[in-house]
Amino acid sequence: MEDYVAHIKKSHKLVYDDVTAYLLKLEGGNMSIAEQQRRVFTKKAPDIIVSIHGMPSFKGDKTLQDSLAAYMRRTYWIMEKEYPKIQRMQDSATRSYTGSQKFAQAKKTALNNLIKDESNFFEGLKAFSGKNGVAIPASYNDEYEKMLYVREVANHHSTLELIVNKCKGEESILAKAVQTKSKEAMEEHAATLEKYVKEAYASLDTVKPYKQDKTLLDAARSTLAFYQSESEFKVPILLHLLSEGNVRQTPTADPEGVATYPNTQKDLEVDRAAAWDRWTKASAAFIKKYLPQ
Repeated sequence: MEDYVAHIKKSHKLVYDDVTAYLLKLEGGNMSIAEQQRRVFTKKAPDIIVSIHGMPSFKGDKTLQDSLAAYMRRTYWIMEKEYPKIQRMQDSATRSYTGSQKFAQAKKTALNNLIKDESNFFEGLKAFSGKNGVAIPASYNDEYEKMLYVREVANHHSTLELIVNKCKGEESILAKAVQTKSKEAMEEHAATLEKYVKEAYASLDTVKPYKQDKTLLDAARSTLAFYQSESEFKVPILLHLLSEGNVRQTPTADPEGVATYPNTQKDLEVDRAAAWDRWTKASAAFIKKYLPQ
């Protein structure tokens, strides 16, 4: 009996280790490395499935063998069909809020499906164990708990990322209006960004720190503070300068201390880059801390 369970365990671990390694790299944003890991798995998976079907039954009982084979087939399908689509969505996720929403939801759905399959296999293992009077290796439960942990970290990160990205998407449109000096567009998108920021702050108030760690929450608030300042103060200053006709194109030629559209715009660009840099570094640090590769 122990040898049979050990063989099942070995086959399961071949799947589990590759899948979790892939998930960690995907959440860390290492797309090229994640893709390499995915291909390692999908290349060996068919042979593992064949080997599972070729296993002898345990005293005529094939329930555990069939449970593992079903788990393997579903996991292979998700890794082979679903995750390549998700990886291709990353580029659009960086360009628009809608794209980031779709990317986050697709990752969440795929991960939930993997966890559901892991849970189904674990339940099958427990049923087989109870029927045949053998203890389940503790590592099985540890592996299932790790999948739940990955989802927990990913959900916290994704929740805050979407809150920030909604404002970033609108701010990107506002930034283009500032560049083109389109007064009406600046007024419209500054007002929309101000509205989004208020909604974002309200959303942040509903998010608890992850394991008492407020770093990602604080980084989100810091980024929103820039968007708030831009929409409520900096863009109105630019609009005032436009109305005065103070739009000279050579900020280096402006007298020191004189506000013009170009040098005010330049200051805004510097602040924007710094705000986004703080967020991306905090985001990467959070993933690195809780989902080490």
